[in-house]
Amino acid sequence: MKNVEFSEIKDKQFFWFYFLCSFPKAYDPDEDSMLADFIQEHYCSKESFQWWNSFTQYYDGVFDEYDGYVEDPSTIVIPVGENEYSIQFHPGDTEYYLNGEKIGSTGPSYVVSKIKYSDYTEIVTTVNDPLKAFLLLPLVYIEESEIEPAREYIMQVLKMLPVLPEHYETILKTLIVGMK
Repeated sequence: MKNVEFSEIKDKQFFWFYFLCSFPKAYDPDEDSMLADFIQEHYCSKESFQWWNSFTQYYDGVFDEYDGYVEDPSTIVIPVGENEYSIQFHPGDTEYYLNGEKIGSTGPSYVVSKIKYSDYTEIVTTVNDPLKAFLLLPLVYIEESEIEPAREYIMQVLKMLPVLPEHYETILKTLIVGMK
C-alpha cells in the first residue's frame, strides 16, 4: 500500500475531477448523462489524465495483467474515532475498506450505498477536515427525509473544492440522484 497523505491531494484540482467521476450512480435525468461524462467533458484534459494515471499507477497493459488492480495502490487513510477507513485508488477501481475489511468499490462492479446519511453525519463530526470526510461520500445513501440536509452539506463541501463554481448545481443534482 502506497500511503498518500491527504494534504498531498487536498488542493489538487485533477484529483477532485477524477474523484467526482467515481460516483457510479451519479446521474442527471434531465440531460440523461452520468456525472463522470459531465466531468470529463468539462474538466478533463491530457494533463489531468496524465496526473490521474500517475496517481493510480496506470500503464498500458495493467488491465491485461492485473485486471486494473495494482499491488501497491495509492491509499488514503481516514481515522474515524477508533475505526479506520482506507481508500485504495487502482487504475480500474476505487476500493473502500473499514478496519482492513473491504466494504465497497466504485469500479465496474460497484458496491456503494453502504452508509446511512445519518451515520455519515456522525462520521463527519469526528473527521477534522470536511474534504477528507467527503472522500467517503460514494458509500453514502440518503432517504427522502434527508435530501435537503444532504443538499446543503454537499453544496458547502463543493464550494471548498478547487473546481469551477458554475457547475456546482449540476454536480450537486447528479450526486443527490445517485445517493437515493
